[in-house]
Amino acid sequence: MLVVRTDLGMGKGKAAAQCCHACLAAYVESTQRNPQAVEAWEEGGQAKVTLKGESEEELYVARPRAASVSRPS
Repeated sequence: MLVVRTDLGMGKGKAAAQCCHACLAAYVESTQRNPQAVEAWEEGGQAKVTLKGESEEELYVARPRAASVSRPS
């Protein structure tokens, strides 16, 4: 899940570039920490969800919600 903060005033291109940086960093870290989850994600179509967040506080709300979603085993 990628949450783009709208309060930062980034243009669409800048926001897309930042999402790409975040996605690649998460992929690299995940391949080291949980390669089985990465394999399942790849086999499942590499789903990505992008949401808008209006503030930094909304990021703190979104993270535990994302972590609570059932993951493939």
